[in-house]
Amino acid sequence: MLNRAFFIALLGAFLVAGVPVTAAAGNVSAERGSVGIGGNVEKSTITIGATPEQVATLIRASTEALRTTYEAQVKTLSGQLGVTQDALTHFFQILREQNVPLEKLPETLATIAQRFREMQKRLAVHNPEDPASKALIEKARMELNTGHYDRTDTFLSRAEIAELNTARQADRRARIAQAAADQCWLNVATTRAFRGELSMFRLNYQKAAEHYQVASEIVPDSASTERGTFRGRWADALVGRNLWKSNNAALRQAITLYRQALADLPRDRAPQEWATIQNNLGFALQTLGEREANTTRLEEAIDAFRAALEVRTRERVPLEWAETQNNLGITLQTLGAREASTARLEEAVVAYRAALEVCTRDRAPLEWASIQDNLGISLATLEPVQKLTT
Repeated sequence: MLNRAFFIALLGAFLVAGVPVTAAAGNVSAERGSVGIGGNVEKSTITIGATPEQVATLIRASTEALRTTYEAQVKTLSGQLGVTQDALTHFFQILREQNVPLEKLPETLATIAQRFREMQKRLAVHNPEDPASKALIEKARMELNTGHYDRTDTFLSRAEIAELNTARQADRRARIAQAAADQCWLNVATTRAFRGELSMFRLNYQKAAEHYQVASEIVPDSASTERGTFRGRWADALVGRNLWKSNNAALRQAITLYRQALADLPRDRAPQEWATIQNNLGFALQTLGEREANTTRLEEAIDAFRAALEVRTRERVPLEWAETQNNLGITLQTLGAREASTARLEEAVVAYRAALEVCTRDRAPLEWASIQDNLGISLATLEPVQKLTT
Protein backbone atom coordinates (compact mmCIF):
# COMPACT_ATOMS: atom_id res chain seq x y z
CA MET A 1 0.00 0.00 0.00
CA LEU A 2 1.27 3.47 -0.86
CA ASN A 3 2.32 5.80 1.93
CA ARG A 4 0.71 9.17 2.67
CA ALA A 5 3.46 11.10 0.88
CA PHE A 6 2.78 9.25 -2.38
CA PHE A 7 -0.96 9.97 -2.14
CA ILE A 8 -0.23 13.68 -1.82
CA ALA A 9 2.22 13.56 -4.73
CA LEU A 10 -0.27 11.68 -6.92
CA LEU A 11 -3.07 14.10 -6.16
CA GLY A 12 -0.76 17.04 -6.74
CA ALA A 13 0.23 15.62 -10.12
CA PHE A 14 -3.43 15.71 -11.15
CA LEU A 15 -3.94 19.30 -10.09
CA VAL A 16 -0.82 21.34 -10.70
CA ALA A 17 0.07 22.88 -14.05
CA GLY A 18 2.70 21.24 -16.19
CA VAL A 19 4.46 21.45 -19.55
CA PRO A 20 2.42 21.71 -22.77
CA VAL A 21 2.65 18.76 -25.21
CA THR A 22 2.30 18.68 -28.99
CA ALA A 23 0.15 16.25 -31.04
CA ALA A 24 1.43 14.84 -34.34
CA ALA A 25 -1.79 15.69 -36.16
CA GLY A 26 -1.83 19.31 -34.96
CA ASN A 27 -0.67 21.60 -32.20
CA VAL A 28 -2.32 20.54 -29.00
CA SER A 29 -1.39 21.67 -25.53
CA ALA A 30 -2.48 20.07 -22.31
CA GLU A 31 -1.78 21.29 -18.83
CA ARG A 32 -0.80 18.67 -16.31
CA GLY A 33 -4.03 17.60 -14.69
CA SER A 34 -5.94 17.72 -18.01
CA VAL A 35 -6.26 15.76 -21.28
CA GLY A 36 -4.78 16.91 -24.60
CA ILE A 37 -6.03 15.33 -27.83
CA GLY A 38 -5.29 16.63 -31.31
CA GLY A 39 -6.35 15.53 -34.81
CA ASN A 40 -6.55 11.78 -35.36
CA VAL A 41 -6.60 10.05 -31.99
CA GLU A 42 -4.65 7.07 -33.36
CA LYS A 43 -1.71 9.25 -34.46
CA SER A 44 -1.76 11.91 -31.74
CA THR A 45 0.45 12.29 -28.71
CA ILE A 46 -2.02 12.38 -25.83
CA THR A 47 -1.15 13.02 -22.24
CA ILE A 48 -3.01 13.29 -18.99
CA GLY A 49 -1.80 14.72 -15.73
CA ALA A 50 -0.47 11.44 -14.39
CA THR A 51 2.65 9.42 -14.92
CA PRO A 52 2.50 5.88 -16.32
CA GLU A 53 3.41 4.53 -12.89
CA GLN A 54 0.57 6.43 -11.24
CA VAL A 55 -1.96 5.14 -13.79
CA ALA A 56 -0.58 1.64 -13.32
CA THR A 57 -1.18 1.90 -9.59
CA LEU A 58 -4.84 2.76 -10.17
CA ILE A 59 -5.19 -0.07 -12.69
CA ARG A 60 -3.87 -2.61 -10.19
CA ALA A 61 -6.14 -1.38 -7.41
CA SER A 62 -9.30 -3.31 -6.63
CA THR A 63 -12.70 -1.88 -7.33
CA GLU A 64 -13.23 -1.42 -3.62
CA ALA A 65 -9.94 0.45 -3.28
CA LEU A 66 -10.83 2.75 -6.14
CA ARG A 67 -14.04 3.66 -4.33
CA THR A 68 -12.34 4.25 -1.01
CA THR A 69 -8.60 4.62 -0.89
CA TYR A 70 -8.23 6.25 -4.31
CA GLU A 71 -11.63 7.91 -4.47
CA ALA A 72 -10.23 11.43 -4.71
CA GLN A 73 -7.79 10.55 -7.47
CA VAL A 74 -10.46 8.69 -9.44
CA LYS A 75 -12.89 11.57 -9.06
CA THR A 76 -10.31 14.09 -10.28
CA LEU A 77 -9.20 11.95 -13.22
CA SER A 78 -12.76 11.11 -14.29
CA GLY A 79 -13.58 14.81 -14.32
CA GLN A 80 -10.55 15.55 -16.46
CA LEU A 81 -11.49 12.79 -18.91
CA GLY A 82 -15.15 13.82 -19.00
CA VAL A 83 -16.51 10.45 -17.90
CA THR A 84 -18.12 9.03 -14.78
CA GLN A 85 -16.08 7.38 -12.05
CA ASP A 86 -17.75 4.04 -12.84
CA ALA A 87 -16.76 4.40 -16.50
CA LEU A 88 -13.18 5.20 -15.51
CA THR A 89 -13.09 2.11 -13.30
CA HIS A 90 -14.09 -0.01 -16.27
CA PHE A 91 -11.41 1.68 -18.40
CA PHE A 92 -8.84 0.50 -15.87
CA GLN A 93 -10.16 -3.03 -16.33
CA ILE A 94 -9.75 -2.75 -20.12
CA LEU A 95 -6.15 -1.58 -19.72
CA ARG A 96 -5.47 -4.43 -17.30
CA GLU A 97 -6.98 -7.07 -19.60
CA GLN A 98 -5.15 -5.82 -22.70
CA ASN A 99 -1.73 -5.64 -21.07
CA VAL A 100 -1.00 -2.15 -22.39
CA PRO A 101 2.71 -1.24 -22.07
CA LEU A 102 3.50 0.91 -19.05
CA GLU A 103 4.69 3.93 -21.02
CA LYS A 104 1.50 3.90 -23.12
CA LEU A 105 -0.95 3.82 -20.22
CA PRO A 106 -1.76 7.55 -19.89
CA GLU A 107 -2.34 8.23 -23.59
CA THR A 108 -4.20 4.92 -24.08
CA LEU A 109 -6.48 5.79 -21.16
CA ALA A 110 -7.18 9.17 -22.76
CA THR A 111 -7.87 7.49 -26.10
CA ILE A 112 -10.36 5.08 -24.50
CA ALA A 113 -12.15 7.98 -22.84
CA GLN A 114 -12.30 9.94 -26.08
CA ARG A 115 -13.74 7.01 -28.00
CA PHE A 116 -16.17 6.28 -25.20
CA ARG A 117 -17.53 9.85 -25.26
CA GLU A 118 -17.79 9.83 -29.05
CA MET A 119 -19.74 6.57 -28.98
CA GLN A 120 -22.04 7.96 -26.31
CA LYS A 121 -22.81 10.94 -28.53
CA ARG A 122 -23.45 8.82 -31.61
CA LEU A 123 -25.69 6.39 -29.75
CA ALA A 124 -27.64 9.29 -28.28
CA VAL A 125 -28.54 10.66 -31.73
CA HIS A 126 -29.06 7.31 -33.45
CA ASN A 127 -32.82 7.11 -33.91
CA PRO A 128 -33.97 4.14 -36.01
CA GLU A 129 -37.57 4.15 -37.17
CA ASP A 130 -38.21 0.56 -36.15
CA PRO A 131 -39.52 0.63 -32.54
CA ALA A 132 -37.83 -2.64 -31.61
CA SER A 133 -34.46 -1.43 -32.90
CA LYS A 134 -34.92 1.88 -31.15
CA ALA A 135 -35.59 0.15 -27.80
CA LEU A 136 -32.55 -2.11 -28.21
CA ILE A 137 -30.30 0.84 -29.04
CA GLU A 138 -31.51 2.61 -25.91
CA LYS A 139 -30.71 -0.47 -23.83
CA ALA A 140 -27.27 -0.64 -25.43
CA ARG A 141 -26.69 3.02 -24.56
CA MET A 142 -27.65 2.43 -20.93
CA GLU A 143 -25.39 -0.63 -20.67
CA LEU A 144 -22.52 1.35 -22.20
CA ASN A 145 -22.95 4.09 -19.61
CA THR A 146 -22.84 1.56 -16.78
CA GLY A 147 -19.75 -0.15 -18.19
CA HIS A 148 -21.40 -3.43 -19.16
CA TYR A 149 -19.68 -3.66 -22.51
CA ASP A 150 -20.48 -7.29 -23.31
CA ARG A 151 -24.15 -6.59 -22.69
CA THR A 152 -23.81 -3.44 -24.78
CA ASP A 153 -22.54 -5.56 -27.65
CA THR A 154 -25.36 -8.06 -27.15
CA PHE A 155 -28.01 -5.36 -27.43
CA LEU A 156 -26.26 -3.81 -30.42
CA SER A 157 -26.15 -7.21 -32.10
CA ARG A 158 -29.87 -7.68 -31.50
CA ALA A 159 -30.54 -4.16 -32.78
CA GLU A 160 -28.50 -4.94 -35.88
CA ILE A 161 -30.58 -8.06 -36.55
CA ALA A 162 -33.81 -6.13 -36.02
CA GLU A 163 -32.69 -3.36 -38.38
CA LEU A 164 -31.50 -5.94 -40.91
CA ASN A 165 -34.97 -7.48 -40.92
CA THR A 166 -36.47 -4.02 -41.28
CA ALA A 167 -34.13 -3.27 -44.18
CA ARG A 168 -35.03 -6.53 -45.91
CA GLN A 169 -38.72 -5.79 -45.53
CA ALA A 170 -38.14 -2.31 -46.95
CA ASP A 171 -36.20 -3.79 -49.88
CA ARG A 172 -39.03 -6.23 -50.51
CA ARG A 173 -41.59 -3.42 -50.49
CA ALA A 174 -39.34 -1.35 -52.75
CA ARG A 175 -39.03 -4.23 -55.22
CA ILE A 176 -42.77 -4.69 -55.26
CA ALA A 177 -43.27 -0.97 -55.78
CA GLN A 178 -40.61 -0.91 -58.51
CA ALA A 179 -42.22 -3.87 -60.25
CA ALA A 180 -45.57 -2.09 -60.16
CA ALA A 181 -44.00 1.09 -61.54
CA ASP A 182 -42.21 -0.89 -64.26
CA GLN A 183 -45.48 -2.53 -65.27
CA CYS A 184 -47.15 0.88 -65.49
CA TRP A 185 -44.38 2.21 -67.72
CA LEU A 186 -44.53 -0.92 -69.84
CA ASN A 187 -48.27 -0.38 -70.25
CA VAL A 188 -47.60 3.19 -71.38
CA ALA A 189 -45.01 1.98 -73.88
CA THR A 190 -47.27 -0.78 -75.20
CA THR A 191 -50.13 1.64 -75.73
CA ARG A 192 -47.79 3.98 -77.60
CA ALA A 193 -46.68 1.04 -79.72
CA PHE A 194 -50.32 0.35 -80.63
CA ARG A 195 -50.41 3.86 -82.06
CA GLY A 196 -47.39 2.85 -84.12
CA GLU A 197 -49.24 -0.21 -85.42
CA LEU A 198 -52.20 1.97 -86.35
CA SER A 199 -49.92 4.29 -88.29
CA MET A 200 -48.20 1.34 -90.01
CA PHE A 201 -51.35 -0.07 -91.58
CA ARG A 202 -52.35 3.45 -92.56
CA LEU A 203 -48.96 3.58 -94.38
CA ASN A 204 -47.89 6.61 -92.32
CA TYR A 205 -44.36 5.28 -91.74
CA GLN A 206 -42.98 8.56 -90.44
CA LYS A 207 -45.57 8.74 -87.67
CA ALA A 208 -45.18 5.01 -86.95
CA ALA A 209 -41.43 5.45 -86.51
CA GLU A 210 -42.01 8.29 -84.06
CA HIS A 211 -44.45 6.22 -81.99
CA TYR A 212 -42.16 3.18 -81.86
CA GLN A 213 -39.21 5.36 -80.95
CA VAL A 214 -41.05 6.78 -77.94
CA ALA A 215 -42.27 3.32 -76.95
CA SER A 216 -38.75 1.86 -77.04
CA GLU A 217 -37.32 4.74 -75.03
CA ILE A 218 -39.79 4.58 -72.12
CA VAL A 219 -39.72 0.82 -71.66
CA PRO A 220 -38.20 0.04 -68.22
CA ASP A 221 -34.88 -1.78 -68.07
CA SER A 222 -36.63 -4.82 -66.64
CA ALA A 223 -38.50 -5.32 -69.94
CA SER A 224 -35.61 -5.65 -72.38
CA THR A 225 -37.52 -8.14 -74.55
CA GLU A 226 -40.31 -5.63 -75.16
CA ARG A 227 -37.74 -2.92 -75.84
CA GLY A 228 -36.17 -5.15 -78.47
CA THR A 229 -39.57 -5.72 -80.06
CA PHE A 230 -40.32 -2.01 -80.24
CA ARG A 231 -36.87 -1.24 -81.64
CA GLY A 232 -37.41 -3.85 -84.32
CA ARG A 233 -40.75 -2.30 -85.27
CA TRP A 234 -39.20 1.15 -85.25
CA ALA A 235 -36.67 -0.16 -87.76
CA ASP A 236 -39.48 -1.74 -89.81
CA ALA A 237 -41.15 1.67 -90.04
CA LEU A 238 -37.92 3.26 -91.27
CA VAL A 239 -37.54 0.56 -93.91
CA GLY A 240 -41.20 1.08 -94.87
CA ARG A 241 -40.52 4.77 -95.50
CA ASN A 242 -37.72 3.72 -97.79
CA LEU A 243 -40.14 1.75 -99.97
CA TRP A 244 -41.79 4.99 -101.09
CA LYS A 245 -38.78 7.24 -101.14
CA SER A 246 -35.15 6.19 -101.16
CA ASN A 247 -33.45 7.26 -97.95
CA ASN A 248 -30.10 5.65 -97.23
CA ALA A 249 -29.78 7.43 -93.89
CA ALA A 250 -33.06 5.86 -92.74
CA LEU A 251 -31.79 2.44 -93.85
CA ARG A 252 -28.56 2.89 -91.89
CA GLN A 253 -30.55 3.87 -88.81
CA ALA A 254 -32.79 0.84 -89.29
CA ILE A 255 -29.77 -1.45 -89.49
CA THR A 256 -28.47 -0.04 -86.20
CA LEU A 257 -31.87 -0.50 -84.57
CA TYR A 258 -32.19 -4.08 -85.78
CA ARG A 259 -28.83 -4.91 -84.25
CA GLN A 260 -29.80 -3.25 -80.97
CA ALA A 261 -33.03 -5.23 -81.01
CA LEU A 262 -31.07 -8.46 -81.46
CA ALA A 263 -29.04 -7.58 -78.35
CA ASP A 264 -32.31 -7.17 -76.40
CA LEU A 265 -33.78 -10.38 -77.85
CA PRO A 266 -31.31 -13.23 -77.39
CA ARG A 267 -31.93 -16.22 -79.64
CA ASP A 268 -32.51 -18.58 -76.73
CA ARG A 269 -35.13 -16.32 -75.14
CA ALA A 270 -37.22 -15.35 -78.18
CA PRO A 271 -36.02 -17.48 -81.11
CA GLN A 272 -38.80 -16.75 -83.61
CA GLU A 273 -38.73 -12.99 -83.06
CA TRP A 274 -34.94 -13.09 -83.21
CA ALA A 275 -35.13 -14.86 -86.57
CA THR A 276 -37.68 -12.34 -87.89
CA ILE A 277 -35.40 -9.45 -86.97
CA GLN A 278 -32.44 -11.24 -88.60
CA ASN A 279 -34.51 -11.60 -91.77
CA ASN A 280 -35.54 -7.93 -91.68
CA LEU A 281 -31.96 -6.88 -90.97
CA GLY A 282 -30.89 -8.86 -94.01
CA PHE A 283 -33.50 -7.10 -96.15
CA ALA A 284 -32.30 -3.64 -95.00
CA LEU A 285 -28.68 -4.59 -95.64
CA GLN A 286 -29.54 -6.03 -99.06
CA THR A 287 -31.48 -2.90 -100.06
CA LEU A 288 -28.68 -0.57 -98.97
CA GLY A 289 -26.05 -2.86 -100.48
CA GLU A 290 -27.64 -2.60 -103.91
CA ARG A 291 -27.05 1.17 -103.78
CA GLU A 292 -23.45 1.08 -102.57
CA ALA A 293 -20.37 0.36 -104.65
CA ASN A 294 -18.74 -2.11 -102.25
CA THR A 295 -20.18 -5.49 -101.41
CA THR A 296 -19.89 -5.37 -97.62
CA ARG A 297 -23.61 -4.78 -97.00
CA LEU A 298 -24.58 -7.60 -99.36
CA GLU A 299 -22.24 -10.03 -97.63
CA GLU A 300 -23.64 -8.98 -94.23
CA ALA A 301 -27.16 -9.50 -95.59
CA ILE A 302 -26.29 -13.06 -96.62
CA ASP A 303 -25.00 -13.74 -93.09
CA ALA A 304 -28.22 -12.34 -91.59
CA PHE A 305 -30.48 -14.46 -93.81
CA ARG A 306 -28.51 -17.61 -93.08
CA ALA A 307 -28.69 -16.87 -89.34
CA ALA A 308 -32.46 -16.51 -89.65
CA LEU A 309 -32.68 -19.87 -91.46
CA GLU A 310 -31.09 -21.58 -88.46
CA VAL A 311 -34.33 -20.89 -86.58
CA ARG A 312 -36.77 -20.52 -89.48
CA THR A 313 -36.59 -24.16 -90.52
CA ARG A 314 -38.80 -25.70 -93.18
CA GLU A 315 -40.29 -28.11 -90.67
CA ARG A 316 -41.17 -25.47 -88.08
CA VAL A 317 -42.30 -22.47 -90.16
CA PRO A 318 -42.32 -23.46 -93.85
CA LEU A 319 -43.67 -20.21 -95.32
CA GLU A 320 -41.27 -18.02 -93.33
CA TRP A 321 -38.46 -20.38 -94.33
CA ALA A 322 -39.39 -19.98 -98.01
CA GLU A 323 -39.55 -16.17 -97.61
CA THR A 324 -36.02 -16.06 -96.20
CA GLN A 325 -34.77 -18.46 -98.89
CA ASN A 326 -36.14 -16.09 -101.53
CA ASN A 327 -34.49 -13.09 -99.82
CA LEU A 328 -31.21 -15.00 -99.66
CA GLY A 329 -31.54 -15.84 -103.36
CA ILE A 330 -32.06 -12.17 -104.30
CA THR A 331 -28.94 -11.11 -102.38
CA LEU A 332 -26.82 -13.93 -103.83
CA GLN A 333 -28.08 -13.04 -107.29
CA THR A 334 -27.17 -9.36 -106.83
CA LEU A 335 -23.73 -10.19 -105.49
CA GLY A 336 -23.12 -12.84 -108.16
CA ALA A 337 -24.00 -10.45 -110.98
CA ARG A 338 -21.75 -7.72 -109.53
CA GLU A 339 -18.80 -10.07 -109.04
CA ALA A 340 -19.49 -12.17 -112.15
CA SER A 341 -19.45 -15.16 -109.80
CA THR A 342 -21.00 -18.38 -111.01
CA ALA A 343 -20.81 -19.80 -107.48
CA ARG A 344 -22.99 -17.01 -106.08
CA LEU A 345 -25.48 -17.27 -108.93
CA GLU A 346 -25.69 -21.03 -108.55
CA GLU A 347 -26.35 -20.61 -104.83
CA ALA A 348 -29.13 -18.17 -105.71
CA VAL A 349 -30.71 -20.75 -108.01
CA VAL A 350 -30.56 -23.36 -105.23
CA ALA A 351 -32.24 -20.95 -102.80
CA TYR A 352 -35.06 -20.09 -105.22
CA ARG A 353 -35.76 -23.72 -106.04
CA ALA A 354 -35.84 -24.57 -102.34
CA ALA A 355 -38.39 -21.79 -101.77
CA LEU A 356 -40.54 -23.08 -104.63
CA GLU A 357 -40.84 -26.45 -102.91
CA VAL A 358 -42.97 -24.75 -100.28
CA CYS A 359 -44.45 -21.82 -102.22
CA THR A 360 -46.23 -23.93 -104.80
CA ARG A 361 -48.56 -22.49 -107.43
CA ASP A 362 -51.59 -23.87 -105.63
CA ARG A 363 -50.55 -22.93 -102.13
CA ALA A 364 -49.18 -19.40 -102.68
CA PRO A 365 -49.68 -18.38 -106.30
CA LEU A 366 -48.40 -14.81 -105.98
CA GLU A 367 -45.26 -15.80 -104.10
CA TRP A 368 -44.72 -18.68 -106.53
CA ALA A 369 -44.85 -16.30 -109.47
CA SER A 370 -42.44 -13.82 -107.85
CA ILE A 371 -39.90 -16.52 -106.99
CA GLN A 372 -40.19 -17.99 -110.48
CA ASP A 373 -39.41 -14.56 -111.90
CA ASN A 374 -36.34 -14.24 -109.64
CA LEU A 375 -35.20 -17.71 -110.61
CA GLY A 376 -35.49 -16.84 -114.30
CA ILE A 377 -33.35 -13.73 -113.84
CA SER A 378 -30.66 -15.72 -112.05
CA LEU A 379 -30.61 -18.39 -114.74
CA ALA A 380 -30.44 -15.75 -117.46
CA THR A 381 -27.55 -14.01 -115.66
CA LEU A 382 -25.76 -17.25 -114.97
CA GLU A 383 -25.42 -18.36 -118.61
CA PRO A 384 -23.24 -15.47 -119.89
CA VAL A 385 -21.19 -15.51 -116.67
CA GLN A 386 -20.47 -19.19 -117.17
CA LYS A 387 -19.29 -18.46 -120.71
CA LEU A 388 -16.96 -15.74 -119.44
CA THR A 389 -15.41 -18.02 -116.84
CA THR A 390 -14.90 -21.05 -119.12
